[in-house]
Amino acid sequence: MFEGDLIVFESDSDNNNGDDYEDYEQVFTAHLSKVELNEQLSTTLESIVNSNDRINHLIKLSNLLLLFGNRLEDNQLRNVLKTIGINVTYDDHKMTTDIELELHLRAYVLALETYGKRLVKMEKGLLETLHENLMKLYDFHQNYTKVIEKGLTITKSKGFICYFGRKC
Repeated sequence: MFEGDLIVFESDSDNNNGDDYEDYEQVFTAHLSKVELNEQLSTTLESIVNSNDRINHLIKLSNLLLLFGNRLEDNQLRNVLKTIGINVTYDDHKMTTDIELELHLRAYVLALETYGKRLVKMEKGLLETLHENLMKLYDFHQNYTKVIEKGLTITKSKGFICYFGRKC
């Protein structure tokens, strides 16, 4: 029986030798000012919407929510929910889409949990829109999983496994 980590994220590693990860040190600093936190949050959300290295920025957003979710102002948290719940789309499907979907759902859940701990009431329109988009995301995830499983079954039955969508 295997008892190890199946996926190791860059955020779990102490080896941040890439230029893309210079700002990760700020995320893990417990003493971010409100301005620095707002800047980190805004930059991360903008990068997620623009699909700039979305996987790493979803990890960064999850870390920000875990570490600083209680310090976020209501409008910042609402902005997070609107951004990841409404503005992030999957028009292009790549090999990395599956892990990206998992990270997207993780960040979505963290934002909803953090918002749920507040004594604020969400607007009905926003609540309905978030629910509708969450259902679309869930359906997309389920369909994507079925396609991957079908692709693996087809290649497995031929006696070899290759990446889905590529000729072996």
